[in-house]
Amino acid sequence: MEPLGLKPLTETELIDTAVEHRQPVLVLHPTGERVALFLITPDGQVHHAWSAGTTGDIFAQAEQLRADLGVWVSARQVGLRAWSAASRGSLAAYRAATASLYQSLIKPLEEHLPGYNDLTIIPYRELGSLPFALLEDETGAPLLDRLSISLAPSIASLHVLKRRPPHPAIPPFAFV
Repeated sequence: MEPLGLKPLTETELIDTAVEHRQPVLVLHPTGERVALFLITPDGQVHHAWSAGTTGDIFAQAEQLRADLGVWVSARQVGLRAWSAASRGSLAAYRAATASLYQSLIKPLEEHLPGYNDLTIIPYRELGSLPFALLEDETGAPLLDRLSISLAPSIASLHVLKRRPPHPAIPPFAFV
């Protein structure tokens, strides 16, 4: 096996990796104008869509969401418990950002997600710290209400992890 990143995965290896993962894999790849969305389902189907928003808008909304969450976390650290205590405009800005990001990144492929409980998202660099589980649909329900979300740095990393032998000193199941 070659080290991660030495050679690109073929299309077949990409799809096989997602199938072996046994849950849908959503790959987000910004292009010049829009973010390309690729959803690979466990049956090997590849679904493609473009983000509803532009790449620049999505990056700006992601930054706004991180800033709004930072205001709330800072308020919690000094003992303020209500979101409104942190900033009157923060809650409205937070809700607008989560809804807009959901519409741009999840909604275009949402029709292919019913029946699944888990979703692995492979975000591009600038989107890696986005709290995807908190993105809200048009009813205000966060994505976490419907799906367990996990992140992976790349599909190549999933490929390597699925093929590495288990470590002999680590039991197959860890209980905490």
